[in-house]
Amino acid sequence: MKLFPFYSLCILFICSCESKEKIKQIEQMTKMINETDSLNRIFEKNKLDSTAEYQLAANTCMLRLKSNYKPTKVDLVFGRKVDEFKKLQKLFKKKGNHKTIANEAMVISNSIREEKQALYNLKMDVESGHGDKNKYDEFITFEQGKVNTIKILLEQYLIKKNKYLPLFIKSVKELNDFMDKWEKENMQ
Repeated sequence: MKLFPFYSLCILFICSCESKEKIKQIEQMTKMINETDSLNRIFEKNKLDSTAEYQLAANTCMLRLKSNYKPTKVDLVFGRKVDEFKKLQKLFKKKGNHKTIANEAMVISNSIREEKQALYNLKMDVESGHGDKNKYDEFITFEQGKVNTIKILLEQYLIKKNKYLPLFIKSVKELNDFMDKWEKENMQ
């Protein structure tokens, strides 16, 4: 009978420790869910309108150059512009293992959606105590790694979109303007 209070205190202590750990895990999950929501909002604000439009503009510009531009002398400045344009065109043209910016956007969108679902499922498991409780921290660490990977993918996508897309648009305009002028002078 004298040990009953001791056992009661031990059980209370163990339950208290489990409860604190559970609260910590739920807080971590909530933080990751909020972080994923934030990444989704950033992505949604920076989605490309239409990659098909950019791809069409690039293809039309290249077709125009190949079909009509027959210079009598080499123009190094124009050649550099065409080379730069060809490099920028890779944003929208799939070649080998190279992923287009549209592919990257799709991967990010799917990853965010799947990660949110995985986080909600894990949070529900932690709250209800389903599964192996000893592996919750391991699962949380794994999911945090996936959230960090999505963050890196989104950062790379934003760099490409914000840095190279304006250069691409400028390059298409310059080449089309050049071709308009050249065709007027040489196609009559």
